[in-house]
Amino acid sequence: MKLFNIGKNALYISIIYLGTLIGAESFPCFFQKEITSQAELETVISEESAKLGIKEKIAGKFASERNLSIHRDGENFTIYANKELPLMRTDVQHEVYHYYKDKDKIDNPKGLTLYYLLIAEPRAALYQSTGLKF
Repeated sequence: MKLFNIGKNALYISIIYLGTLIGAESFPCFFQKEITSQAELETVISEESAKLGIKEKIAGKFASERNLSIHRDGENFTIYANKELPLMRTDVQHEVYHYYKDKDKIDNPKGLTLYYLLIAEPRAALYQSTGLKF
């Protein structure tokens, strides 16, 4: 019986965690203008990089085969955005913050799933929704 209660509590905690994370990421999007062009995407990436003191250039690219994410291409980094989905400034902030805090871990998934789910993603979501750096 205790094992059942532990499992039930873990499920409740997971639902609350995911709901809070998704809400924190989604709420600011209601108050922003959509990014619709390549030039706008590159401008927003440059502005958000400057806010975080990032001197390296991060490229931006609309691509229909990828969801919003940042990837390493050799020594260069690119933020990919799906053409079919709305893209807001906070979405770009989120991906730029991943670069700022976790540059060395991007596209290096070995053993980092828990780190990503429990540290990197919530930290980027908090920055996206509040502008606070952790």
